[in-house]
Amino acid sequence: MRILVVCLFFVSLVSLAGLLLLLSGDVELNPGPGEEQHGAATATTECTVTDTDTDTAGKDFTIGDVMKVLLGVQKDVADIKQDGTVVRQRLAELEEENKTLKQQNARLTKRVEDMTQKVDTLDRHTTRTLDAMDKEIENQEQRARRNNLRFFNIAETGKNSYTACAEQVFELLRSVFPERNWCRNDIERCHRIGKKGQKPRPVIVKFLHWSDKMAILNTGRQRLWQHGVSVAGA
Repeated sequence: MRILVVCLFFVSLVSLAGLLLLLSGDVELNPGPGEEQHGAATATTECTVTDTDTDTAGKDFTIGDVMKVLLGVQKDVADIKQDGTVVRQRLAELEEENKTLKQQNARLTKRVEDMTQKVDTLDRHTTRTLDAMDKEIENQEQRARRNNLRFFNIAETGKNSYTACAEQVFELLRSVFPERNWCRNDIERCHRIGKKGQKPRPVIVKFLHWSDKMAILNTGRQRLWQHGVSVAGA
């Protein structure tokens, strides 16, 4: 910007010098004391002025013309300065907008980091909760199966009701373990599992007391086998 202003000012000075040269009339190129040199310089100057007058096509330059040129140059310089001011203002606005965008980007980045941290925390919490639930379900299942026994090769009568199945198990227990006074309350649940086939389906029995289950497993396997029935933990 400054270089452009200096160039315009220099061009204005050159123009002004040319106009002043035209207004000055006869100019001696190399003045000296000798008459011959003076005459030659005069002749050269006359030729130069004549050529200049020919180039300018008979134009007469006055101080007013010079002032007009200077005023035009001054106006151009003022316009350039005004344009420079506008450009600087726009640059300042762009810098402010860029600063605002950087601040907004920083806030958004912070929010994303916070959300990522929260998601990670929730994920860890969810994982721990699911693990705890799996363990609890496994414990519940183990507790539910704690008093269970599976009896194999108990003949099916064609009736799938709990009453019919439980009655078969009671009869078997009474005959195998007559020393134990069995009653219906000693068994909580009793049902067959699997699809019907040529062989009798296994019977799942849940005893009310864990001690009854262990007594059958520890001392009753051989006695049940004598009746063609086998037993295993469920």
